[in-house]
Amino acid sequence: MILYECAHLRLTFHVRLRLLEVTWLGAASSEEFRQTQQYILALAARHQVRAWLGDLRRMPPLHPLDQIWLQQHWFPQFLELGLEKLAVVNADDPFGRQNVEDVVVASKARQHPGRPETRYFNDAEQAREWVEKPIAAAGLPLRG
Repeated sequence: MILYECAHLRLTFHVRLRLLEVTWLGAASSEEFRQTQQYILALAARHQVRAWLGDLRRMPPLHPLDQIWLQQHWFPQFLELGLEKLAVVNADDPFGRQNVEDVVVASKARQHPGRPETRYFNDAEQAREWVEKPIAAAGLPLRG
């Protein structure tokens, strides 16, 4: 089910798998980016998300200040969600791809380096398959 959609983002929640799929559709101002990121965290907590799929193919490179904000403020809250799996579909833009990898690596190194289990993909379907199988196979609580 689609939880939220705007010009730059779509959030889809797969109830049975407790999977939040975050699909970037385009650029956002720094203010829009940060507000949306906070909203995503709130929705993820409300729906007790266990897995996250970030489709970043159409996400442009981050402004350096937004990258720092993600590392210092957003990612620690993200880790508190207690996710099992994080699948990232790489940004088409190589600088955007590097931005995201830098945020994840730097943030996880300071927090909980082994959780969530993180994988990078070039294809959204492969990312979905990777996220879905371990959740069902691990016996995590399913809904609905």
